[in-house]
Amino acid sequence: MLTELVVRYGYAMVVTGVIFEGDATLMTASFLAHRGYMRLGVVMALAAATSLVMNQIYFRLGRRHGVHRVAKADGRKLFSNIVRHT
Repeated sequence: MLTELVVRYGYAMVVTGVIFEGDATLMTASFLAHRGYMRLGVVMALAAATSLVMNQIYFRLGRRHGVHRVAKADGRKLFSNIVRHT
């Protein structure tokens, strides 16, 4: 049952797993590639591409909305220093 899911959706699971929890997903996918259920090159390429894209998305979201979210907590000294210096 689980083997069939990995064979059928393994690479989609790698992409989804890298988005939310990269380290554990890559350890598991590497083990499954070692056992022959997946191809290591494909796992590495998917992980690298997904990580690159998601890091860019998270950066852009933080760059666009981060200052406004920090500005809402202006009463705290640390946050007021951050907002003042941006």
